[in-house]
Amino acid sequence: MLNKNPGLKDRDKTTIIEIHRTKTGPNEHISRHDIHKQELEAGNLGIGYHFVIKLDGTIEKGRDIHKVGIGNPESISVCVVGGMSNTGQLELPFFNNQQQDAVDKVKAFVKKNYNIGETKIIK
Repeated sequence: MLNKNPGLKDRDKTTIIEIHRTKTGPNEHISRHDIHKQELEAGNLGIGYHFVIKLDGTIEKGRDIHKVGIGNPESISVCVVGGMSNTGQLELPFFNNQQQDAVDKVKAFVKKNYNIGETKIIK
C-alpha cells in the first residue's frame, strides 16, 4: 500500500537561512500556534517554519530544526510576523527593532551550529 503521507523528512544538509514574513498588519499578533493551526486546517503537516518571531521580538520554535521546512529543502526557515502597513502596503523595513534583534539572534545561532555564511541568508 502506498503511503500518501510520509510525514516530516530529515534535512540532509543545511546551507541556507530563509527569512519569510506573514504579510500581516502591525497589530495582528500571530504566534507559532496560529500558523500551525492554519497549516493543519489547510491539509499540510503543520507549521513549516523552524522559528517564528512575534511582533514583540519573542522567538518561538516551530518545526523540529532537523526536519525539512518550508522553502528550500536545505534551509532553516524563519518567519517574522508582520510586514504590511495598516493600509495593506508592503512595509520596508519589514522588521521592527525588537524583531531585528531576534532575527540577529537566530541567524547567529544557525550560523554557529551549521557553519552558514552571511551570503546564504535569503529574505
